[in-house]
Amino acid sequence: MRISEMFEIGQIFESDEKSPNIKALSSDDAVIVGKMLNRKKIILHMKRESDASEGNVFVRLKDEYQDQFALSKKLLATKHILGLSLNQLRNLQIDAL
Repeated sequence: MRISEMFEIGQIFESDEKSPNIKALSSDDAVIVGKMLNRKKIILHMKRESDASEGNVFVRLKDEYQDQFALSKKLLATKHILGLSLNQLRNLQIDAL
């Protein structure tokens, strides 16, 4: 089963102070550089290497999988997802954690 089947992965939020001349982060051009837990959501910190643009993404278990909270802990604890883009994360197999 893929991560995207069990987790809701939101859109990338960027700073409002960012120059309008800088291209918005996308699911392919920014990679995960950090993560933290915020209540029942995981916040992924994203960064694009080419211009150092940064943003955050909220990830949480889908309602039907709330009884498997251990998977959220596993996603938070693993270093395997660091360096992945959001699209790579969405397609990652749960077993790869």
